[in-house]
Formats: sequence, structure tokens, C-alpha cells
Amino acid sequence: NFDGSDPQTVLSSSQPIMSPAWSPDRKTLAYVSFQTGVPAIYTFDLIHETRRLIASYAGINGAPAWSPDGKKLAIVLSKSSNAKIYQLDLSNGRLTQLTFGWASDTKPSWSPDGASLVFTSNRSGIPQIYQLNLASKQVTKLSLRGIYNVDPAFSPDGQSVVFIHQRATAYDVVIKNLNTKKMRYLTRGQMADSPRFSPNGGEVIYSVLINGQSRLALITLSGNVQELLPAKSGDRVEPAWS
Repeated sequence: NFDGSDPQTVLSSSQPIMSPAWSPDRKTLAYVSFQTGVPAIYTFDLIHETRRLIASYAGINGAPAWSPDGKKLAIVLSKSSNAKIYQLDLSNGRLTQLTFGWASDTKPSWSPDGASLVFTSNRSGIPQIYQLNLASKQVTKLSLRGIYNVDPAFSPDGQSVVFIHQRATAYDVVIKNLNTKKMRYLTRGQMADSPRFSPNGGEVIYSVLINGQSRLALITLSGNVQELLPAKSGDRVEPAWS
């Protein structure tokens, strides 16, 4: 549950499982598994408890992100070059490359209207946030401050993007309004990772390192209310809202 109560194991493996992502209808999870020793992308039907292999190309298979209509996945592959973002049509398996060039592009997130993606890229020499217009193929740099900005995610209304921004030795959660171009901090001096908006856009959940343990935390968009979710043991990382 969103308050950290009643945890239920959906998938378990002796090898790493990463990057869970809910389908829009909340019936399926996409994720990355290393069960064969190399990364591969799967989907898992939560109703029928069946899984489907989506991508197992040579190299990187990672960071699955559902399109708003649930018909496509944006995924990261390095099958022919550095890591690039591709679009996979789940109905027919058609794979379309979306980003190009020498840089490594990763962590895509769809806009709510399905018209664009935000992602992390080192095409300027350092990790920064970019937006890809899927119709025009135009790429726009969104992060204009700092030497390290990663892991973006759209707000439910498509007006803002949340991401991780490095300042000194801290990695904080920041939010940028795409209309005003203003960026503001939601956290200060934390070691944060993987921020994601709540479905109503009122809160952000993220992973934070505290005393050597990764915990999940909720914070309101004002930044005034923050709550650590309970954790009896182990690390909590890469949260994804249903």
C-alpha cells in the first residue's frame, strides 16, 4: 500500500529484479530480470500470474515504460550501439528506434498525452534531462542547472517533470514546471533516487539512503510534509505507483 503497509511479494528471484512499471490498467507489470545472468525485459500478468519475455537482445535491455494507452513500451537497448531508446508495439512486436547518435540515452518516461518522452542522456557530456517530441523527433534539453540530472518522470497533468539533481554531495528531488521553466527543490541535502508522482499529482515517492539503508519516502509538492515509509529489513528501491 502507498503508506508502506501490507507488503506482498509479487516476484522473487535469486538474481536482481529491477525497474518495475505498472501498466495503465494496473493488471500487468513490466520489469527487468537477470535470472539468466544477463538483463531481459518481461511483463507479468498479475491476474493470471503469467509472464512474457519482451526483449532479450545482446547488451542492455532495460528501463521499460508504458505508453498511456498501454499498447507500447519505451525500452532501452544497446543491441547495435550505445544505449538507445526504442518503442516496442506490444501487439505485433514492431521495434522502432527513437533516439540516435553517440550518446547513451536511458530512463524514458511518457507524457500523459503520449506525444513525448523525457529521458536521461549524456549527449552534452554529462547526464542531463531531455524531452523528445515523438511527432517531430525534436529533442529539447530540460535541465539547465547542475552537472548531474537524471531519472525524470512526468506529472499526471503533463505540466511538470520531477527528477534527481546533484548539488555538492547531495542528490535531491527537484521539480521543473515546463511552462514557467522554473525548477525548485522538494528535498534538501538528501541521497535520493527514483522519484515518481502519485496518480493525483499531489505527492512524490522516492528512494532515499539513510544510515546505509534505502528507504521509501513520500513528500508533498510543497515540500512541507515528508514521511518515511516503514521498513523492517532490507532495502526499498525503485518505487512505481499503480
